Amino acid sequence: MFFRAVEAAHKLKGGAGALSATRLHGLCEKAQGMGAATPEARSIILDDIQDSYMRVVEALDRVFGT
Repeated sequence: MFFRAVEAAHKLKGGAGALSATRLHGLCEKAQGMGAATPEARSIILDDIQDSYMRVVEALDRVFGT
C-alpha cells in the first residue's frame, strides 16, 4: 500500500515542480524517502500532501477559473 503512495508522490512531485508549487513538491520529495517511517509519520505526511494539493487546486481555480 505504501509503495503506491510513494509512486504517486513521485508523479505528483513532477507536476508540482512544473507548476512551481514548491511546498507540495517538497512534501512529495519527503514522502518518497519515508520507507522506514512509522505509520503515524506516513499518515501525517500524506495528510500534509493532501492539504497542500488542495491549496494548489484552489489557487489554480482562482487563476484560471472553471
